[in-house]
Amino acid sequence: LKMLNLEIKESKIKNAGRGLFTNSNINEGELICEFTGTLIKNDLVEELNENKRMAYLIEWDDEYTLDVEHSDCLAKFANDAEGYKKIKGLSNNSEIAWHEDKLYLKATKKINAGEEIYASYGNDYWENI
Repeated sequence: LKMLNLEIKESKIKNAGRGLFTNSNINEGELICEFTGTLIKNDLVEELNENKRMAYLIEWDDEYTLDVEHSDCLAKFANDAEGYKKIKGLSNNSEIAWHEDKLYLKATKKINAGEEIYASYGNDYWENI
């Protein structure tokens, strides 16, 4: 896993807040950065959802969900360009993927230096918003 030059700045998606950008080229299939945070039991997820924190929750397995809100991981800043309102001219260019028992953002196509990194939040996220 090579270290990529990533940066957090204003997203190109209107009203999305901050986004994740790369300052170096990323090849298709390359791991971008790891999701880190706190594993919480799935039965506690509903309570967190009521507090509108779904954007920071990632399904880990049948028993746990990863809460990345208070983590310093950069992956949590990737926005979804194809979610609730598809953004003209933008498409997701990465996905959440497992690698050696850890979750990462993984490039699904070549991402050029200066581009924003986008990943799907999944249908469940948008249905609950």
